[in-house]
Parts: sequence; structure tokens; C-alpha cells
Amino acid sequence: MNTLLGWTEKALLAALVLGLSIGLGALLGALVRRLGRQQSVQRNRVYRLLAGSLNTLTVTVGAVCALGTLGVNVTALIAGLGLTGFALGMALKDAVANLVAGLLIVVYAPFDIDDWIETAGVAGRVADIDLRYVTLQTAEGERILVPNGQFLTSIIRRRPAA
Repeated sequence: MNTLLGWTEKALLAALVLGLSIGLGALLGALVRRLGRQQSVQRNRVYRLLAGSLNTLTVTVGAVCALGTLGVNVTALIAGLGLTGFALGMALKDAVANLVAGLLIVVYAPFDIDDWIETAGVAGRVADIDLRYVTLQTAEGERILVPNGQFLTSIIRRRPAA
């Protein structure tokens, strides 16, 4: 009977820790999204991405803490998460590079929508700037998707929109 009470207390405490981390993650995400609403549409995307990442990180840390409260050995779990993160990072290297480049393009704004740019052997009017790629509209009417990573390593010629 004593072990049942001890287990119940641990389970309630773990549920409390997990619930608090979910609430904290939602609160932090909402605060970051609110800050993003005061920014331009492009920068708002960055804030939404940061809000989601912050929420996920907070809940993950809370879940690991809750498992530790239950008595689970979380050392192996944390090591496994680290190795998984490393493997995913290596597998998604180009995608992550394009995402980071997209964040830098949105934050530093080396060009804007409707500017004419030339880079990496392509030229066109900037039709859209996404976190993964920039869409160019050529003079011939073609749409070219240029991965954001190319803008970090290439020279960009820019003619601002009139």
C-alpha cells in the first residue's frame, strides 16, 4: 500500500510538471507571436517559427523532467536525443542551411518583393520570399525557385523596384 501511495504522488507530481511545461510553452509561444504581429509579414513568419520552436523545446524539456520525476533514468534518453539530433542535423544539412539563410534574408532584407535581382546565373523580379527559397519571375514569364542558401554564397545584383 505504501508503494502505491509513493507511485501516486510521483505520478501526480510528474503530471503537474508536464502540465506546467505545456502551459509555459503555450504562454511563451503566444508572447513571441504577439511580438511578431507588430512586424512585417515576412518577419512575422520568423516570429511564428520561433514561437513554435520555443513551445516544442519547453514541452520537451518538461516531458524529460516529468519522466525523471517518475524515476525513469533520463540519462540514456538525453544521450539518445542528442545522437538523434546530430543524425537529423547531418541528414537535413541543406534544408537547415536554406532555412537559416531564409531567416537571415527576412531579418537583413538584402532585397525586397518586386526588386530585380541577379544571382547564381539567374535573374528576375522577386515575386516571393519564403523561409526555404526565393521565387523569381523572369522577363519571359518563367518562375524560378532559388534556394536561400545560394544567397549566402553568391553575389547579388539588385535593382530596387521603381
